[in-house]
Amino acid sequence: MRYTLHFENTGEAPVAVDAEDALSGVLDDAKMVKAPQASDAALSVGDVVDGRFPITGTLQPGQKATVSYSVSVLPKEKRGDGVLGNFLVKAGGDPVCNSAQSNCTTHPVSVAADLATTGASLSVVLPAALLLLGGGVAVMLAVRRRVVS
Repeated sequence: MRYTLHFENTGEAPVAVDAEDALSGVLDDAKMVKAPQASDAALSVGDVVDGRFPITGTLQPGQKATVSYSVSVLPKEKRGDGVLGNFLVKAGGDPVCNSAQSNCTTHPVSVAADLATTGASLSVVLPAALLLLGGGVAVMLAVRRRVVS
């Protein structure tokens, strides 16, 4: 799953960015597979420490930038609460959802994620399907030979 944080200065003067992405609610159910990266040198992104990483910089009037990272959902037995909860907050702020500012997302881990992590069932189903397909072809050829003879 990819997360992208959007930053935009809609004003007429430079704006300082001093935020943190609080993703401990994500990391209890997933592991980071691509570290956070800014799309523009105007923003600086720090390392993930204790489930948070800082985002700092200055955006000029009309400037837009993003910060993106990717995670992979853990197997069911290694997950926390089964919900990927992410919060963009002021530096040092509490991870509280403010829907007016759209600073948070929550995504329940789906059944599809559970199926994707099993893997073992595919190794059993694929050979069985190929065996049945081969058997069907053999029967078809045998019937065809009888008809032609």
